[in-house]
Amino acid sequence: MVDDLILYFPIPYLLQLEFLISYRFHILCY
Repeated sequence: MVDDLILYFPIPYLLQLEFLISYRFHILCY
């Protein structure tokens, strides 16, 4: 499943998406 995501999405995009999610989560926690 993870491999499929990597195939469909570029790694930089995944990193950016992960950063965005963690950033939102941090705001919600704060």
